[in-house]
Amino acid sequence: MATTIAPVATISLPNPARILRTAWCPDKDLVVILSRFAHQEKLSLWKMSGSKKWEIDLPGNNDYHVDRIVDIAWSPDVQSIAVVSNPGMVTIHSIQNGAIERAIPIPGRRFHITGVWWFRDEKKSPSGNALPEVFKRGENITGSAHAVLRNLPLLDPIQDETKTLTSNDLFAFHGARNRAPKAPKVPGIIRIWPTLPTDLVAASIASNKPDAKKAFPEAEDEEDDTNVNSIVAVSDSMGNVHLFLEGSYPLGQVRIGAESTPRSLYKLREYLFVHPGPSSDTATAAAPLSPCVLKLPYLTGRHVRDVARVSSAARELTWYAMRVVKEMRTAWFGSEANGGARDMGQKWVNALEERQRNEFGHDEPYALLDLTYLLTTGRSSEALMDYLGSAEHMSERSLQKWETTMIEALTKLRDFSEKRVAPACQRLRLLLQEMQGWAALPQYAVCKFNTEEIDACLAMVARGIVSSAWLAATARKELIRFKEFMKWLRYASLCDASEITRANAADHHQPRPQHDILEVNEYLTSGLVPRGTAKHEHWPRASESPRCAQPVGSNRARCGCRCPRSP
Repeated sequence: MATTIAPVATISLPNPARILRTAWCPDKDLVVILSRFAHQEKLSLWKMSGSKKWEIDLPGNNDYHVDRIVDIAWSPDVQSIAVVSNPGMVTIHSIQNGAIERAIPIPGRRFHITGVWWFRDEKKSPSGNALPEVFKRGENITGSAHAVLRNLPLLDPIQDETKTLTSNDLFAFHGARNRAPKAPKVPGIIRIWPTLPTDLVAASIASNKPDAKKAFPEAEDEEDDTNVNSIVAVSDSMGNVHLFLEGSYPLGQVRIGAESTPRSLYKLREYLFVHPGPSSDTATAAAPLSPCVLKLPYLTGRHVRDVARVSSAARELTWYAMRVVKEMRTAWFGSEANGGARDMGQKWVNALEERQRNEFGHDEPYALLDLTYLLTTGRSSEALMDYLGSAEHMSERSLQKWETTMIEALTKLRDFSEKRVAPACQRLRLLLQEMQGWAALPQYAVCKFNTEEIDACLAMVARGIVSSAWLAATARKELIRFKEFMKWLRYASLCDASEITRANAADHHQPRPQHDILEVNEYLTSGLVPRGTAKHEHWPRASESPRCAQPVGSNRARCGCRCPRSP
């Protein structure tokens, strides 16, 4: 009796397409279809009913290039798709919209990628003498760095650079054509840093990204730990199998044989069962029935994952501190598009000296001398009096803009140094100290820690903590001096205006001073004009660097700071 299989749906594609052996979702009515148009790979997700959920192009970017997709694998929680392509590249895509969550390059030009597998971790069944749930602390061991970070307050989130505001977002000009926002530039050291999937809470950092909206009902399952300790295995034509913890953290590679590639791959606890076959397409695609068994004992212990978690948290804290410092630098020094608060005083002094030179015939104008003379004696030169009475640079609107910009910049330097950079460095120091302890334990010998590099990193982090405290204190002092300077500047303008009024009428009332003359003098000599631009180097200045964080008696000659040398 002949039987037929009725089709569930018919999908019409505009371009030539192909379906890989792992294209079907394990527990949802979804299928991944690959197509190619104009020498460009396209990845699309379809429902079995025939409706397309999303489609993305895979042209690559400056970091990687996609020539041809070789294989795909579904994550154990079926929320991500691992796609391997040639040249060697692994990209992890979200099932929600196909966006690339991570891109992991596999260096090497002598081989090509042949396949990918994603294995879940075999959960041990609880025994009768297992600890009660109330005593469990998850992955964190009591007293470890992550246990301490969990009890600390989360660091303030920073602006998401992946979503740039445009005129459509601000003014709803949906008909206007705007340029596509540039992708944020990630430093090379951060891009290649070994890390697990992003977990800001584990690094004690708050996130400002809202939870992703579910694209379709099939993905509304609650989050679980199915992907924890999962292994992504990528094979190449040279007989190597590259392993990645949770599809992100590189574990190295194992070799199964020269010029061979796995035809099938299976994982059971710490064992990998491989059926190798020839890697050449022209050779006979035969594989032996007896598998090649590889034992990887570090897959069953928690030591590798502990190191991976510390590396991931250290990466997030370092990247957090770098972005905060960049924001602080932009506020003070400015950017390519906008000027910074640092140069506003210099521009004001330059305008005064320009007037002294052009309108009053001064060959070598020196504005700071006239300002100091006015501060100490209460008498101003003719050029300074004319400048203080001008509406261009001394109007209330100009002063308000100057004051607002400087106060915001100095407040950001003070608060970010004290509340963001210093706490991030302190948390990073906790992680490094824990790694320093692991380096002395035999069970972590497989990680091959370099104690000298760890000690050097600890010294740099300690230097960062001291520098952050110094910068916060310096910004706090500078803010106080600037406010006193603005009080005096307004007082000097009112005094000039009152002198003109008294010349025209019998008015003997004079505004009362509210400024601190010492603070104003300190700002004139060391704050109004940026360092290195003053004409006379003999003017007193504040110290430009904090004291060295190295202990007394150590070799301080290499630090390069101006700290006193030990005897």
